[in-house]
Amino acid sequence: MKIRLLAVAGGVAALGALGTIPALAAGANSGSCGTSAPTPSGTTATSPVDGAIVYANGSASGGSAGITGPHGYLDASGSPTSGGTIAGDQPDSGLNGSLTVGSSPSLCVGVSGAGGVSAP
Repeated sequence: MKIRLLAVAGGVAALGALGTIPALAAGANSGSCGTSAPTPSGTTATSPVDGAIVYANGSASGGSAGITGPHGYLDASGSPTSGGTIAGDQPDSGLNGSLTVGSSPSLCVGVSGAGGVSAP
């Protein structure tokens, strides 16, 4: 019984902490988020199938890893001071987006020609 009571109290305390996170106001966008592919640097490898480049680089101040090619890109980057971002674009389907966590959090999801949502 005590363990269950402690678990419930811990859950309530965690919910209280969530109340201090600012709400993100969602809004419409043009359908374009994260459509500029990053320039690969660091260690790279080229796929013999379609010429896509897989890359990774990093240091104590940050880094990135991803893949970019004729059918879009997916990139994950970050640093200890600013947080991290995952961004991608797949022009064949028109899907694109980004998610940033850290001191300036944001979320953007787009569909080319059909709009999308972003926050903040």
